[in-house]
Amino acid sequence: MNSLRIAAALCAACLIIPVPSMAAGGPPICPHANEWTPQVAAWARGAPWIKVLYAHVIAAAKATGARVFYRPWDQRSGPDGDPGVGGRRMAREVLENLSRIPRESWPDAISFQNEFNDVSPETARAFLDYYDTLREGGYRGLIIYGSYGPGGPTDITEWERPHIRACVEKADGIETHEYWDLTIRHYDTWLAHRHVRMIERYPWLATKPWFIGEFGSDGVNKGEDPQNRSGWRDRGKLTAEEYIRQIETYRKGDPATGVVAPSPNVIAVFLYQQGAVSGWEHWEVLGTPVADYLKTTWRGLPAHIRGLALDAEGRPWADAVVTLSPGGITARTDSQGRFWFFSLAPGTYRVSMTVSGGAPLQRSVTLRDGRMFELTLRPGQ
Repeated sequence: MNSLRIAAALCAACLIIPVPSMAAGGPPICPHANEWTPQVAAWARGAPWIKVLYAHVIAAAKATGARVFYRPWDQRSGPDGDPGVGGRRMAREVLENLSRIPRESWPDAISFQNEFNDVSPETARAFLDYYDTLREGGYRGLIIYGSYGPGGPTDITEWERPHIRACVEKADGIETHEYWDLTIRHYDTWLAHRHVRMIERYPWLATKPWFIGEFGSDGVNKGEDPQNRSGWRDRGKLTAEEYIRQIETYRKGDPATGVVAPSPNVIAVFLYQQGAVSGWEHWEVLGTPVADYLKTTWRGLPAHIRGLALDAEGRPWADAVVTLSPGGITARTDSQGRFWFFSLAPGTYRVSMTVSGGAPLQRSVTLRDGRMFELTLRPGQ
């Protein structure tokens, strides 16, 4: 790409689309809707993101004004990630689910296998095929690669495996599950803020947005709780006030106890669960002060930038350096031309881009209303 084409790309009009973003003082704690009831619909209005498990709920969730994260739980073939099913078949079933709702109501993110351990190359291949098939079917939102369920502290080394890294580099974002241990007094964070340790250890994870796809008081049986209690409401495990304090510690960290804060890459944390079905009532927050508290985390949101650089033919502009000033934050476009800037204060920024052999070029971007912006750079646009 010569310098004239580079200049055209940066001087072209940029498409800026406002979408919800991350909370000041910590990420927003968002609805995880297992069932969509009138109570859930009324309470969830105003949430920046809502996680749903069933395609028939997507349009109703989007009608609240939220972005929707769809974790497919209603496909015919069984759990995603099964090499016997394969990514293409799974994606075709997801697209069939989406075909029943208007395209303008399609979800903003779709995930794949949000809990796994010991991923095989065949399962990794399934995600790559899943991604390509969703794109071929016309889906243009974020396609999210899963992360590890509550298995153990050593799961972090899975990211070193080449076939898993290939999935990460393909994906538009990462989903993981995080919890506190079984009592408010137990601040062992082997289950919480795992994403921070992962990002610090593996730089290729730092370029991606993260969704904490399931968060909350959990029943992992590692001997911490002699009663083996599960959800936060199980047999007086936590009061609402204790649970709120627990969540606030997760959102902001606690220097007194050494608890870290979340990464600025975290777009949303989905608190498990609302609209509880039989057997999951101990996780329900509706009807408690926790539900009111969650709504306070949906306000005062800073901004993110989701960027895409394309050449005049619409091909990804890979390996370009993007700098955001003030702050001097840098990002590099990936093989698909994507880049992100996370957790920005509203205001006017200068975007500078360089490629090999070209002089730095600049453009101003104004971020308002605590929103996330999509920024497409392409000649003639």
